[in-house]
Amino acid sequence: MIGTRRTFSPPGWRSDSRMRPTFQPERSLRAPAGEGSRAIPALVLVAALGVLATAVSLGALSLRGQIRTRMLERDGEILQAVTRTRAGAESPLGDLPGRLREPAGQLALALELSTLTEGVLGVRLFDASGHGVTAFPPYVPDASLTQAETEGLSAGHAVTRYDPVASLNEVAGLAPGTTPDATLPLLLVTVPISNPAGGGLLASAQLIVDGHALAASFSRLDRNLALDAGALFVATGTLLSLALVWGYARLQRTNQSLRERTGLLLQANHELAMAGKTRAVGAVAAHLVHGLSNPLASLQQFVSTHAGGRRDDPEWQEALSTARRAQNLVDEAVRVLGEEGGGQDYELSLTELGDLLRSRLRPEAALHGVQLEVQVEGTDTIANRHANLVLLVLESLGQNALQVTPRGRNVTISLTQEGGTGMVWEVRDQGPGFPPALLPRLFSPCPSTKGGNGIGLAISRQLSRHLGGELTLDRTGPEGCCFALRLPARLEANSTPPQLGDPR
Repeated sequence: MIGTRRTFSPPGWRSDSRMRPTFQPERSLRAPAGEGSRAIPALVLVAALGVLATAVSLGALSLRGQIRTRMLERDGEILQAVTRTRAGAESPLGDLPGRLREPAGQLALALELSTLTEGVLGVRLFDASGHGVTAFPPYVPDASLTQAETEGLSAGHAVTRYDPVASLNEVAGLAPGTTPDATLPLLLVTVPISNPAGGGLLASAQLIVDGHALAASFSRLDRNLALDAGALFVATGTLLSLALVWGYARLQRTNQSLRERTGLLLQANHELAMAGKTRAVGAVAAHLVHGLSNPLASLQQFVSTHAGGRRDDPEWQEALSTARRAQNLVDEAVRVLGEEGGGQDYELSLTELGDLLRSRLRPEAALHGVQLEVQVEGTDTIANRHANLVLLVLESLGQNALQVTPRGRNVTISLTQEGGTGMVWEVRDQGPGFPPALLPRLFSPCPSTKGGNGIGLAISRQLSRHLGGELTLDRTGPEGCCFALRLPARLEANSTPPQLGDPR
């Protein structure tokens, strides 16, 4: 039975794998975003620019139609006003108002109107029903007005119609097929001729106007609208793009901040749970210390007595070494608990703390055949209660380092003071390095390579945070590991350290 190791599980606790924490914030928070989520901002921007382009195009087309309609109506309104004026005035041809009842007088008024407009190719005269009466020059073919045009003229409105590809045959009265491909733009302006004395529509005069000037105006209008619409799209699209990019960047920052805060919240929750477990462990440990003190003392006395005459027996020597280590652990726990509860306050220099650490780790180093170096310099002091916690962390790290370092190699523990801003304790070994598979759960309870439950690093980190510091793994690899314990510059002797399980 000598040399057999047993682990203690408090009542109601189980050490199987089902009780291991499953908290892994780094893995859940750093999950890479999918390609689809990365393409969403580009798709939103393209869709927004597409909607903007559609809106600008529809607006430009609507404005184009309104301006074109107004340009066509302009000539008709001008000629209609002139017609009303001429119908009630004297003419070189005699009493024009009286002659308007006759087709000859009506044609004379239409010819007079043609002299007021540039590019007139011919004139047609229609009766009140919209049927053709005569035309000038004679080669202009007869035509009839549509019912809608007749109704508009009867209401006293001028009617304009633009045909950008009118056939030359329809204007010149050429035989069908003479010039089948000849076209030209035409503007047909029809104005009502009414009886100045009242009585309604007498006739309608239609001016056939060369539409090249109007076509050129339409082309300039289209070009200007296209340039204006393009400039509007570029300017608005640029502002919209900048706004979307800024908004998305801000949303990303908000999401990142939310992820970080969520991670901190989960980590704090995990630490609170760990603190509760630590408090429970502390209570159980105090009970165990008092219960094991006397049996361990008797066991050490028994093994020491029987191993004294068997110095060549490795099993008895191992049993003696194990009993002494167990007794030392109990004595250290009793001392720490006594200082915590007894109100004893004093200071230790950093050099004294290093010597104390060296004395505690030297037997372990000798047992494993490892060279131990403790390099501590400085005259600063540290409160005894703080020193107890620092010593617990460093002793745990030192024991781990000694256990993984091959015989004949070195373990170095050094202290570096960072110009009054803090102190850094480094524990460096020359072992095989920390297993990569366990790095994500470095400071969480997990199975250790030595067959334990791996809670030492978790407790060490918790203790370092109680002191206002941090425990980190600075580097690991085939050449070994380096753990760093960073603490505040000065741990005052009269300050009260947090109790085990206090989460602050």
